[in-house]
Amino acid sequence: MSSLLSRVKFHHEVAFNYMTRALEIDENESIVDKKEALMLYLCGMDDITTDDNKSTFDPATVPYLRQADSIFRNGFEDEEMKNIFLENFFEEIVGSEVKLSFMKSSSFILEQFVGVATPKHLLQLMKAYTDDVIEVAGSQQASHVVQKTLKQIVLLRNNDPDNSIWPNIDATLAEISTLICEDIPTWLTHVHQSHVARSMFSTLGGAILATKDAGNDVIIPTLPQPSMTSLKMIVDEVCKLKRKNLVEILTHQSGTPSVSILLRVCNIRSEALIRSLCGKILKVCDEGTLLILSKDRTGSHLVESLVEFGDAETCRKIFEIISVDEEKLVELACHPVANFVVQKLIENEKIEFDGIFTILSNEMLKIILAGRPGVVVKLAEGCVRSPTSQPTFVTMVMKAFNCDNDEKEKVDRPSSGQSFNLR
Repeated sequence: MSSLLSRVKFHHEVAFNYMTRALEIDENESIVDKKEALMLYLCGMDDITTDDNKSTFDPATVPYLRQADSIFRNGFEDEEMKNIFLENFFEEIVGSEVKLSFMKSSSFILEQFVGVATPKHLLQLMKAYTDDVIEVAGSQQASHVVQKTLKQIVLLRNNDPDNSIWPNIDATLAEISTLICEDIPTWLTHVHQSHVARSMFSTLGGAILATKDAGNDVIIPTLPQPSMTSLKMIVDEVCKLKRKNLVEILTHQSGTPSVSILLRVCNIRSEALIRSLCGKILKVCDEGTLLILSKDRTGSHLVESLVEFGDAETCRKIFEIISVDEEKLVELACHPVANFVVQKLIENEKIEFDGIFTILSNEMLKIILAGRPGVVVKLAEGCVRSPTSQPTFVTMVMKAFNCDNDEKEKVDRPSSGQSFNLR
């Protein structure tokens, strides 16, 4: 009887611990947080009903995590003490990695420790996530931990390429890649899973892609064959998608950046893959779809990537689609978002400059009045490559400002205090 009472007491403690963590989520927060709270409680209830042979989550782990975070922030006497502490930390959380990642109060701390983890610790985390990767990647909190883990794999591999742990990590990444391929439309468009998918693409490509605002790409010199195989498998799966499904992904607010990242990674690693991916995208994108993407703040980056990374045939096709109606091209050049796509086309040496210059130079006034100096600057830079266009450029700029005739009324120039985004 006493044993039974002890067991019931323990189960009550476990349930109370989960409920306490769930109630940490304020009732005024978003529906996403409420969903996390419910998942957390169900996770606790699942532990109560498990068999004795199945390990349960120790309620003391969360307090330990907070204490460990405090100790780590205070620093250590030497590197050896720090390494011993990290080893003990990751041993302590064995079996609890997934549940700690789901909880807002602990996921942030775990993410900090991922930043100082060794390849051995990263393997421990990736193996723990593999069985529940769909649920983990779909969680707002847990997805951040997974992304940090994937990024750390690239950083450590770049610094220690000969570590014996990497083949095991490659095998785990291959397993996750297979799961992604089973439902790639969801992985590319889900609000949280898509971020994990992008991190997976970068990790498989052995790269950490810098943002436009800061830093440089980190690229592993030699990509292991298993990663290349997984990357090719993902690209092949995207290329197998039906037109309707791929267009839905390309025009989705999460799908567009996902495909853009895949394009950037393929551009780094394989001409064959980038050619296949660009070819498939252009095959499903008619004029209307391409124009919609070009005018969208997110979609325009995808079209820019196609122009930047695509081969000569890809670039020519995009230009032909956009310039089939000269008025459409001018409209795009004057558009607050699409003008950046036009700038990419102008500066791309795979496209004949004289063709695009002839169309846009005749509408210089309209472009200037629309406040798109970036397009004018790119035309000027293009004239450096094409000296024969220089007299025409000067003439058209002078004409746009009515400087070719002193008796004509001058067009008002933008005031000195006005600024333009050249991106």
